[in-house]
Amino acid sequence: MGTKPTIDDIRSILLRDWDPLGVGNNPKLSDEYDSCIPVIYRMIQGGTTAQEIQQYLIAVDEKWGGSPNIEGAKLAAARLMEEN
Repeated sequence: MGTKPTIDDIRSILLRDWDPLGVGNNPKLSDEYDSCIPVIYRMIQGGTTAQEIQQYLIAVDEKWGGSPNIEGAKLAAARLMEEN
């Protein structure tokens, strides 16, 4: 704790806590959310808030046409900021 999350940390948190597509338990699909990682990484480096990360994840989910996983986005955002 107290360090910035790595790319692997971000991937793990997205798969475990957010996972709007339900792919977290399939190792072959572990890269499904990799397109979000650079954005989240830059957000954290730039001093973003958990609320801003949550809003980003909800927007991505809506863009993908799903019903937003609001609770998962909130949990993932909080965990990402705990690592920070």
